[in-house]
Parts: sequence; structure tokens; C-alpha cells
Amino acid sequence: MRRTRKLVLILASFALLTVHVAAADKPAPKPRPESSMTAGPDGGELAPGKVNLLGKVTSFEQFLKTCRESNGRSLEAGALAGRAVKIVGPLKSVDESGWTVFSKEDKKKGTWDQPVSINLTEMGDIEDAELNGFRVGNMVCVYGIAGEGASVRAWRVELLPPGLAWQTALRTPQAIVAGQSQTFSVDCAVKNTGRQTLRNIEFGVRLMQVESPNNKVQTYTIETLAPGQTANFTIDFELFNYQYIGKTSVPSGQATVLSYEL
Repeated sequence: MRRTRKLVLILASFALLTVHVAAADKPAPKPRPESSMTAGPDGGELAPGKVNLLGKVTSFEQFLKTCRESNGRSLEAGALAGRAVKIVGPLKSVDESGWTVFSKEDKKKGTWDQPVSINLTEMGDIEDAELNGFRVGNMVCVYGIAGEGASVRAWRVELLPPGLAWQTALRTPQAIVAGQSQTFSVDCAVKNTGRQTLRNIEFGVRLMQVESPNNKVQTYTIETLAPGQTANFTIDFELFNYQYIGKTSVPSGQATVLSYEL
């Protein structure tokens, strides 16, 4: 019985020693290569239009395609550190040290959360004036390298393009009478189809009438239009119905965007 116990102890000690030796012989994992916009894998300067992505030289366009859309929670998990990511969301704060961007939308509540810290120090030769054009609430797209925690080293930032759609309908008098002045109304419905809140949207509404010199334009400004929101307005025109060759015509209304602000 004692010999059996000794044998078991010897075998256990040998197994433990084997595990320790195997662990000691196992090579340490190689550190992940650094990504850079200026320095190549060998430390040399990169050619124009090239970037060093995880130790591999590629084009900037290819880098943009590689970026994986992420949010604050996935960044905090740590698995994306050092990799190419894309953050899409509204600006929470803007200052000289960097930005904070919300990265996750709750579509049911219409709110955003999971803020991500954006480091702008690697933006290269981008003009300060261009960055100063961004304001809190703007929907932005940030391409860069995931850092520690919920942070990104930005390599490119973009404003998401605005979207507007509109319809017009002409309301005429019950009867168009030649040789008289009458009121014609253009009803307009404008919807923000994009993801940017738009401000001071100036519309030009035109009413013209063939076979007459009538060609009038009025403007209308929508102060604020949030994503998904629709604004309705009406422009009234007073037209004199000229009569040529014994007939008159129904005017036609058009609307176009003259300017807007983000």
C-alpha cells in the first residue's frame, strides 16, 4: 500500500514538472504590430497615399474599406484594440483635445448612448478651420484605429451627407378668368430624409405661366428640420391672367433648395 502511494506521488510530481517545463518552453506571444499614417513597418517614411495598417503597407482607400463599424461597448471589450474601425453617430462634445461621439442608437427611444473618445492628433495636414466647422449634434463618420477602452485614433472624419425630399401642389381658383388678378397657392411638404439635423433651409418657390409674362419667385426658410421630420408651408402668388389669342393658361409651381446649414 505504501509503495502504491509513493508511486502515485512520484507520477504526480513528474506530471507537474512536465507541465512547468512545457510552459517555460512555450514562446511568448508576439506583440501586435503598430499602425501608423507616417511610419512603415521598418520605421521608414511611408509613400504618399500609403498607410501602415498592423504592419502591412496598404493604400488609404483600402484602409477605409477595412474599417469595421463599431460602438463603445465593442471597443471597451478590448478585442478591437489596434484594428481599423468606423464610428458613426452624433457629436456629443467638441474641443481642442478631441471629440466625444455617441456610437449606439436606440431607435425605439430615439436616443443615442455609448460615447467614444476621438483623438484627432493624427489627422495629418487637415486644416483647423475644417475641424472647426463641426458642431455638437452633427452626424459624423470617424475612421481610425481602436485604442484602449472606448477610444479611437482618428485618421479621417466626415460629415454624413444631408438628405431632403419635397413635394409641391398647386391650388388654383375655381375658375381661371382671363384679364383678372387671382390668387394661386403652392403647397410644399419638405422631409429630412438624411441623418443630419438641418438649419435655415432656404427654399425658392417659383410660379410661372406660359403664354404670359408671369414668372415670379418667393423664398421661404425652415429654421430647423430634424431627421425624419416633415415641414409644410404655403406660398401665395397674386397673378394677373393675361389673355392671348382668346385663351389663358394654368400656372405651374416649382420649388428648389437655395441653401442650408448643418
